[in-house]
Amino acid sequence: MIIKTFLLFVYIGIFCFGGFYASLPLIRHEFVDKLGFFTVNQFADIIAVTGMAPGAAGINAATYIGYNLAGILGSLAAVVGIALPTVILLLPLMGLVVKYRENPVVKAAFCGLAPAVVALVVGTAVTLGKDTLVDIKSAIIAVIALLLMRYTKLHPLYIIFGFGLVGLVL
Repeated sequence: MIIKTFLLFVYIGIFCFGGFYASLPLIRHEFVDKLGFFTVNQFADIIAVTGMAPGAAGINAATYIGYNLAGILGSLAAVVGIALPTVILLLPLMGLVVKYRENPVVKAAFCGLAPAVVALVVGTAVTLGKDTLVDIKSAIIAVIALLLMRYTKLHPLYIIFGFGLVGLVL
């Protein structure tokens, strides 16, 4: 399971453009839909826990998922797996992007990438929303959290922890 975990995260690391939240559809496809390692609710919990822990959410998710699949060695395999493609592919590529960032072709490519990443994040939100907004209470919490995030300068952790407490009370 350790080697499988490593290879899955190498695969995810290669294709997770736009950061962790943009890669959620791929992670969900592999670990929930295709392999059945986690349920939809467990996946939602993974996102919540890894999003509020300090550090990069992708590394946190790899650590969490790897540990659940194969213990401490699974965590290490997942973290190395998700980071390795960045080190091998992205570092040299970034030198070229910085050098040619004013090139019209590079600018055009980034103009196409940004909306695609937004669509991946929105698609993930819609999918998770269908699975987690199961009653009026959860829908109200989601709307209030979205409004707080959008119209205040509250740190996201305050919103997450605050609604965690609301969930305990309700």
